Amino acid sequence: AAMLRRGLRTRRTEDAEAAALGTTPLADGDAPIASHDDPVLDQPGPDTVETADGLQHHHGEPDLPFAPAASPSPRLGYVIAAASLTGFLTGFFGVGGGFIVVPMLVIALGLAMRRASGTSLLVMIIATATSLLARLGTDVQVDWATTLVFAAGSAVGGVLGGPLSAKARPSTLTLLFAALLAGVAAVTLVETLLL
Repeated sequence: AAMLRRGLRTRRTEDAEAAALGTTPLADGDAPIASHDDPVLDQPGPDTVETADGLQHHHGEPDLPFAPAASPSPRLGYVIAAASLTGFLTGFFGVGGGFIVVPMLVIALGLAMRRASGTSLLVMIIATATSLLARLGTDVQVDWATTLVFAAGSAVGGVLGGPLSAKARPSTLTLLFAALLAGVAAVTLVETLLL
């Protein structure tokens, strides 16, 4: 529900900014505009201006694609608490980290959806490598055939999904993720009630 509200609020902001500029909102599938991202709503910051070249500039200079955010990062203690809760929930329920990491980064820490998606991938790599190392030498048996096939499929899916994500509006990404979470929750609820 929180992700859905965030997506709808972002969509309204996108539409309002487009109306204020007298343009149409960036349609899904169009190339994204190089801009200075607001870390909460993934929108251009208030001090950006659109120039004749069609790009949005920050303080008169074009923004780099991986430039650091202008807004201050969340407090370290808050990040540690959110990360610890995320790790606990992931370990307790045994679910894929992305289902918890992305909402935690977006809702609790206020990161933009694109930034949260990229951050969650790196977080999951580090967390899963650590978990695997902790289980080496124990009696845990790994089904290597399934693991390798699933990893290969996930890698191919990631290569295909990345460019599509770059073409979608931030609000669309958030709304689609909210729909995915709702679908997984519904299936889990039905399976639980039927067993």
